[in-house]
Amino acid sequence: GKFSFNASFVVSFGEGEIFRRFNELKEKLKLEGYFLNKKQLPERVENLGVITSNTGAVIKDIISVAKRRNPNVNIYIFPVKVQGVNAENEIKRGLEFFNNFNIDAIIVARGGGSSEDLSPFNTEVVARACFKCEKPVISAVGHETDYTLLDLVADIRASTPSVAAEIAVKESKNQLYELLIKYKQIQKAIDTKINGYLNLINLDHVDMMIRKYQALI
Repeated sequence: GKFSFNASFVVSFGEGEIFRRFNELKEKLKLEGYFLNKKQLPERVENLGVITSNTGAVIKDIISVAKRRNPNVNIYIFPVKVQGVNAENEIKRGLEFFNNFNIDAIIVARGGGSSEDLSPFNTEVVARACFKCEKPVISAVGHETDYTLLDLVADIRASTPSVAAEIAVKESKNQLYELLIKYKQIQKAIDTKINGYLNLINLDHVDMMIRKYQALI
């Protein structure tokens, strides 16, 4: 068959409208300092917030990896749409919710997809909510080659959701090792204190007191 179409306007080759808007917003946020001053993760993440779809492989992978590394970690899920209409506002609400919740770090995640699928993570709404969040945010959106504005604003960018869980949660054996070191440090401090008190005691005086007591008996 045959078909025909009429072009109402033409954009220069190599730059689509979506990509142009992405670059404009990126430059705007960069000038406002949104890509600077990254927050550090705490030494130990005991309470982890996850913003993603509550169905599919992503949330299962995060839970599996985090629990394998530390079975005692608490994982709180804020389920959101990760693409489609109003997805960016749901992600924003998730960031605002966890910002006022007792957690140590936040993972924002979704699997791979086209640039259109990842568009909610390229919005100004999500970028500003992430920047305002006082908790450390790990972005794990798309595949390793995908980059979004959330990746640039977040405190840490992970190549996949599983890697995000590895970054956030330390292995429990490392925690046990740290506790053992602290125990030995405390034990050494106590021994040093006891030896110091013993050195202050005049042993000759103690012997004299013992002899006086024996004489009275």
